Amino acid sequence: MKEKIAFITGASGEIGSALAEKLANLGYFLILHYNTNVKQITILKEQLEEKYHAQCITFQADFATV
Repeated sequence: MKEKIAFITGASGEIGSALAEKLANLGYFLILHYNTNVKQITILKEQLEEKYHAQCITFQADFATV
């Protein structure tokens, strides 16, 4: 069985976090990208792990400078 993986850019924002919640509910392994809002991404990760038993990692990057 293949693992479902999603990389969500801007996961700490409203649209990104809503998408993360939907995909967590569908059983995806999530890579949650954020730029500066480490507090919000940490809260989101903890919520997804608790509510959906999701597997998540966070990834910080400023894509404007890449």
